[in-house]
Amino acid sequence: GFIGSVVFEPHVRDDVFQECAMILWRQFDQYDVRQSFGAWARGIAANKIKQRRREDGRFPIAFSPETIQAVLDAFERTETS
Repeated sequence: GFIGSVVFEPHVRDDVFQECAMILWRQFDQYDVRQSFGAWARGIAANKIKQRRREDGRFPIAFSPETIQAVLDAFERTETS
């Protein structure tokens, strides 16, 4: 849901999702089970989106890093256990 709320082009959204899934898989041993998995995964997704935006001037996202962070914060505030 988070990725889809900030990346609107379906093929790019799918690529970002797949990249995030691979990162989550490779780094799962670093996940702290006392914390929210959703928050951890969204943080990784936000970092990936910001990275892609920095590295690719044609990355199709109209949001600034601050806006991406605001969306991430909104997800954190509304997350249910």
